Amino acid sequence: MSEYDTEPVPGLPQHLPEGETLLWQGSPDSKGVARRVLHANAVAVYFAILATVPSVTAVVTGGTVANALMGTARIALVAAVGIGLITMLARAIARTTVYSLTSKRVVMRYGVAFPVTLNIPFNEISAVDCKSFEDGTGEIALSVSGPLRLSYLHLWPNARAWHLENAQPTLRVVPNGAAVAKSIADAMIVAGVAGSQTRQRTAESALAQDRSVPGFASAPA
Repeated sequence: MSEYDTEPVPGLPQHLPEGETLLWQGSPDSKGVARRVLHANAVAVYFAILATVPSVTAVVTGGTVANALMGTARIALVAAVGIGLITMLARAIARTTVYSLTSKRVVMRYGVAFPVTLNIPFNEISAVDCKSFEDGTGEIALSVSGPLRLSYLHLWPNARAWHLENAQPTLRVVPNGAAVAKSIADAMIVAGVAGSQTRQRTAESALAQDRSVPGFASAPA
């Protein structure tokens, strides 16, 4: 039995109040978490470069091929363990993270070791910024105003990268990210939240252009 088995609704700490409806739920893509949150690709490249060291050393110092191969094998073993741990952590993050969109708020439940549930009412969201990737996933950052103040460490890994001082809650690598971002914007409009702005950008471009939907902007690829 896990700490999440007592949830009346998966991803929510309690049943929704009368008049509030659940519009969408989703979780991060585990492969996307490994690549874009835990930087598995960068780690793999690092170990690949490191694996060339024994061979270079053997050439420079006149060492044997056997010693070079043994050194490379040790590094490959460490790399396999490291990538395996990253993969396991990515799956754990994806499994324990649930994002929920209701008619009044965004709810983020996350935490592999220590469960956290974060409620973000629409009236405290000033902007929604979606960064889309080539595989269709997206990262949806919520600019928060009002009394809600959150630290980057408290939010991680559900925080917008490099925004350390003004941490922004972020739905990380969710499938169909652009559609989810628009659903949040539409729900805010239906709820009558004024001044909401939604921006979309691709990984290649951050230039925004207006669209016909009020408060919605997108960027060409």
